[in-house]
Amino acid sequence: LKLIILSTAGADPLATREGPSPVLFERTLDTIRHEKPAIVLLACHWIYKLQQDPDRLALTIQAIQPHAGKIIVFTQPPLLPPAATRSAIRQGSRPPFFESPADRTLRQRLNQTVKSLASPGVSIIDTDPFFTHPDGSLIFQSPTGQSLFHDPVHLSTHGANQLNPALLLT
Repeated sequence: LKLIILSTAGADPLATREGPSPVLFERTLDTIRHEKPAIVLLACHWIYKLQQDPDRLALTIQAIQPHAGKIIVFTQPPLLPPAATRSAIRQGSRPPFFESPADRTLRQRLNQTVKSLASPGVSIIDTDPFFTHPDGSLIFQSPTGQSLFHDPVHLSTHGANQLNPALLLT
């Protein structure tokens, strides 16, 4: 099994319709063309990458698909509110935590864009059920007490591991 991770903090991994695509996208596409991977996983902070142009993910998938066996895309998990930060918890903040209504609305709208791209060869894993209770409160910790979030916008290792069962089913 060979694993290649292509990521750069804050970099843009998606194709653009106008002008040159970001360097990370071009390097990723070059690597995928060369390696011809059986599976490509795409996870991103979709609020920041798709808000201005929701078609960018479709463009990226179209560019990658001829060179990859299967593409799996994760929807964006919930965003932690300020009350759920480590410093807020040290100062006495306690669950239940709720995503801000504005963040939730925007994230769910963009996650619908992601879900609409499901097709043969492109699977979507919806992260919401892993991190949101039916009442909308966030699942902040594992049953054994480990934090599922590294910071307000990134999953911890324990959080990412919550997605393994869904990943194995795709």
